[in-house]
Amino acid sequence: MNPLSRKMPPRQAGSKDMSDGSGVETHKPDYKKTLGLLSKEQAEAIFPQKANLPQREPETLRFWDQNEIYRQLRKLRHGAPAFVLHDGPPYANGRIHLGTALNKILKDITLRSRALDGWDVPFTPGWDCHGLPIEHKVMQELRKEKSEISGALELRKRCREYALEYIDIMTEDFKRLGVLGDWSDPYRTIDPSFEAHELNLFSRLVERGMVYRNLKPVYWCPGYETALAEAEVEYQEKTSPSIYVKFPSIDIDNILNGKCGDSAKPLSVLIWTTTPWTIPANLAIALHPRYRYAIIETAEERLLVAQDLAGRVIQEAGLNPVAVHEAPLGAQFEKLHCRHPFVDRESILILGEHVTLEAGSGCVHTAPGHGHDDYLIGMKYGLDVYSPVDSRGRFTAEVPEFAGMPVEKANQPIISLLREKGALLHESSIVHSYPHDWREKKPVIFRATPQWFISLEAHGLRDSLLHTIDQVQWIPKWGKDRMVAMLENRVEWCISRQRAWGVPIPAIYFPDTENALLDPAFIRGFADIVAEKGVVVWFELIEGVENPGTEKLRSLIEHTLATAGITDRWELGKDTLDVWFDSGSSHTAVLNERYGLSYPADLYLEGSDQHRGWFQSSLITAVAGELGAPYKAVLTHGFFVDEKGEKLSKTKGNYIETREAVDQYGADILRLWVSSEDFRGDISVSTNILKQRAEAYRRFRNTCRFLLTSLYDFGQEWIVPEDSLLDLDRYQLLQWRKLEKDIRSAYLDFEYHRVYHLANSYCTVNLSAQFFDILKDRLYTFAKRGLARRSAQTVLLEISRGLFRALSPLTSFTSEEAWQALHRLNLVQEESVVLAAWDIKEAGQPAEEENLVETWNWLFALRDQVNAAIEPHRKAGRIGQSLEARIDLWFDSDDQRSRVESIQGLPSGTDLNSLLIVSEVECHSGKAPEEAHVSQDLPGVAIAVSRSDLAKCVRCWRYVRQVGTDSAHPEICDRCLEAVKASE
Repeated sequence: MNPLSRKMPPRQAGSKDMSDGSGVETHKPDYKKTLGLLSKEQAEAIFPQKANLPQREPETLRFWDQNEIYRQLRKLRHGAPAFVLHDGPPYANGRIHLGTALNKILKDITLRSRALDGWDVPFTPGWDCHGLPIEHKVMQELRKEKSEISGALELRKRCREYALEYIDIMTEDFKRLGVLGDWSDPYRTIDPSFEAHELNLFSRLVERGMVYRNLKPVYWCPGYETALAEAEVEYQEKTSPSIYVKFPSIDIDNILNGKCGDSAKPLSVLIWTTTPWTIPANLAIALHPRYRYAIIETAEERLLVAQDLAGRVIQEAGLNPVAVHEAPLGAQFEKLHCRHPFVDRESILILGEHVTLEAGSGCVHTAPGHGHDDYLIGMKYGLDVYSPVDSRGRFTAEVPEFAGMPVEKANQPIISLLREKGALLHESSIVHSYPHDWREKKPVIFRATPQWFISLEAHGLRDSLLHTIDQVQWIPKWGKDRMVAMLENRVEWCISRQRAWGVPIPAIYFPDTENALLDPAFIRGFADIVAEKGVVVWFELIEGVENPGTEKLRSLIEHTLATAGITDRWELGKDTLDVWFDSGSSHTAVLNERYGLSYPADLYLEGSDQHRGWFQSSLITAVAGELGAPYKAVLTHGFFVDEKGEKLSKTKGNYIETREAVDQYGADILRLWVSSEDFRGDISVSTNILKQRAEAYRRFRNTCRFLLTSLYDFGQEWIVPEDSLLDLDRYQLLQWRKLEKDIRSAYLDFEYHRVYHLANSYCTVNLSAQFFDILKDRLYTFAKRGLARRSAQTVLLEISRGLFRALSPLTSFTSEEAWQALHRLNLVQEESVVLAAWDIKEAGQPAEEENLVETWNWLFALRDQVNAAIEPHRKAGRIGQSLEARIDLWFDSDDQRSRVESIQGLPSGTDLNSLLIVSEVECHSGKAPEEAHVSQDLPGVAIAVSRSDLAKCVRCWRYVRQVGTDSAHPEICDRCLEAVKASE
């Protein structure tokens, strides 16, 4: 550490009477006032050392708000190319958590960095307000089941109030993080204008014949009593029963011709299932047409299985077969029959390509009302779509043995009944991947109900989607592969939900015929009413409310039916659109003139789970509506894990509340943590990690403080022309400019962790450990208005402006605080760092600058070796501060020696002594003494360290050849004498 960074010795802190040895009292000069060193109070007034972020950041928020900084930025960039980042709307149903904080901080970093590049960066925050999350919360608060709510209007009113309440709460949470945007005019999926745009988009899909209604099994959540889309389902490990069940043959022996064992023994088709609760709905058993089948014969019975699985079945079930007989190919069993084990019903044998040899018996239990493959093959054979399960997941009266029983509790009773009937061959358990509701985290069921779907096969939609994916930039690149994998085999999208809180599917139903009318012209007319009244008018008409809106709707319905020639009794549908259709329509509702945005968006930025969610729903609705991709690029971030790579959980004690973290550390620490991680993968967070980022923040803050307090007496009129700068200063300026370009490039590539690490290394090593350490002598002890000091301040000013700009997307509060300090010193024009832009300087004389950089890079490498040579002497107590040292250098190479000697004659402050922060340096050729330090990293250089025996200057603490040339200043060197006289 340079001693000049410490306070001056007590004996020169002020004037004091003393004797000169002749008995005459003299007056000792007070040099403190001549130093360019601020008092602690003065430095604190410029930029406090302690951050106090939780208390200071709200002051910055008030500054941005009162001075309308975001609006100023939009006005300043008016006419510039726009960079549109479309905000994926979070659910308005609770305080923000780390995931939503991460997402909004990343968006803010992105937009602030693009603003630095001169772009217009409109940001319209969004809110997803419909759907299960809010409806469920409201019903929890009301402590009522859905069936107990007196009409949809009451529930919708409460849901709306709930959403609006949390929009206000979450808005303040996001603003507290420093996220800039048009918070006074967000988009909300409950706004009539948004709902109208959504319905108009839906009408386009209906008009193109992409929307249809069908009775088929869908993912069903019994807890919420609604259908779910594929995007709302995730697969998790689940332990389920694993059973082999016998279906007694009725006529299978007719094709065996007595060649498969003793025909007097009963014959059964053996099925395998992990969902015993679906057996009451069994209507068929599927075999593969090209697989060879076999009969396992035991002492008591015969069992039909796939030949390739016979050995496995025997082993798992513990059978002792008498023989295993080859049977015909599966195709020959088509339309033969078995008896259901406990229901008075036949089960037909059918053929299906979906049958595999991966597990089970090769004979697949088929319940068309409870599985996708079962449904498809059932349609081929004209089977009923039979599902004796109600909306709450309970058996209906069609299954009297288990009526009213939840299906998840029926597995064991059904297994017991199978055992009682002699139909259970073997029971065990299996751990397998099973679909779960991604919100409730509970297993879902397949249940056949009439639902509305968007076909991905109509008009070649799926092929269009896959083609469009190729035209989008995916960051990381694997996002494209993930999107393709999710869409290439997707057949449809179930868009109907059995909920009250949503946008209604505007279908007119005819109870007498069970038909429904979904008319595009009617939907557009309804959208016009919605733009004025909101979708609540639909539910008001259902509940018999009379008002101008319902009168308009009724008139529209009657006109539509009359035009179609329909006179049947009608009623309005109660199904609502999937909320993913809501948010997936935001591109058409928001990316338009209303919000000053343009289509398509430049960027969608969300968590990687949105490949199955918002990214996908937005793409489907846009391409289906013939609008093209809604985004030019898609950027995804990962999810949180702790230091051990485990998921965050309150039960594990590793969960961190966002608000608590902000209150404890400040938003800038969270922003710094977000930027320090490569967010494209999973992101580690813990209290310890936040403390580490707080420590890194302190280094940034100390850097800002040194820069600002070094410029306290500098003005723009003192700026030194670049060609007059001292060589060391010019070198540091070139180093900064290169770094500035690298940081800008990293921002453009969304590599914010690179920005953090580049800036952290620069502040810690290049500035604090090198440049600042060298500069303290010049800044504190040189003549205040001399070239050497002004040269340093010129470079520090450019670094300050550039560094505060560069860090502003990451540490937005502290960068603003630092910028305001520069503004008070009249060293910047912009009122806020938010309004600043890059000021990238290109090389003036590339070859000359390259030589300068190469020389000083080598000299700083030499400085590192000199420090390494001094350290053992410091530890041994032979030398205290480095200024007490004399350095002798030996060089094998004349080129190396000439490099060093080239700066020995430079002005003090940029000469070799200043670079090494020592008092004496002498260069030698020839062989170095044995005790010299030989550098391994700098071959051909040897370094000897000794204590200087020169006189010490009490003002600058250097050891020099002569002090006291002026009798009025007997203890200072000539350089200090010049500075003192200049200050008089």
